[in-house]
Amino acid sequence: MDITAEDRFAIQDLYARYCQTVDRGDAEGWAETFTEDGKRIYDDNPGVPGRAGRTYTGRDELVTMQSVPRKLRVRHWHGLPVLTDKGDYLESVVYGMVVDISQDPPAVMAHFTYTDELVRTADGSWRMRSRASARDYLKI
Repeated sequence: MDITAEDRFAIQDLYARYCQTVDRGDAEGWAETFTEDGKRIYDDNPGVPGRAGRTYTGRDELVTMQSVPRKLRVRHWHGLPVLTDKGDYLESVVYGMVVDISQDPPAVMAHFTYTDELVRTADGSWRMRSRASARDYLKI
């Protein structure tokens, strides 16, 4: 499939919705960035208690996982994705970070490399079929 400029903008918008819904605590909106059978896969050190090595599959599990109250005020940020056509999906490799905004100045809490499987839905929008994260270790 050809990856058009419109596709790239739509995927950037998808990532913006992902970040903003998770930061607002909007579990339903966050889960909407995935397909109905979407998967969120965590590595062995995701930085969030209880998620190490876990995979959450399907809308109900995704909503439940994101419905846990958060103690910290954070912002999630994505870089620009590198997109590769894999036939029935696009592979996206994108850097992301989590910034603690409860302090001044804000501080980077974590940095990740995300590998996503992106699919176009019947209505033409893009969703994540799968998102796997690998936490990069920050040396301070």
